[in-house]
Amino acid sequence: RMLRHVVLPQLSQVGFIAIAVTVIGALRSFDMIAVMTSGGPYGSSTVLAYQMYQESIFSYRFGYGAAIATVLFVIMIVFIAWYLSGLIKAERSNA
Repeated sequence: RMLRHVVLPQLSQVGFIAIAVTVIGALRSFDMIAVMTSGGPYGSSTVLAYQMYQESIFSYRFGYGAAIATVLFVIMIVFIAWYLSGLIKAERSNA
């Protein structure tokens, strides 16, 4: 009972921040994948940002690369808005 009413509400803010930062960091992992694996064997480590780069530069499909960039931008904006709304709610509950 103490866990549900005391400990978990205190951990919810920390868990929210950890999840949001992890997701945003995963969406920005282009450079490490490009340098270390170049997409990996059979594209196993390809992320959206690396796919955008590969389609635009190597396949000369600039429209497709721009569409991927737009989707990546929208995903990042959604997660950033979710993250900021959580921070604002946490500030209001602490004040």
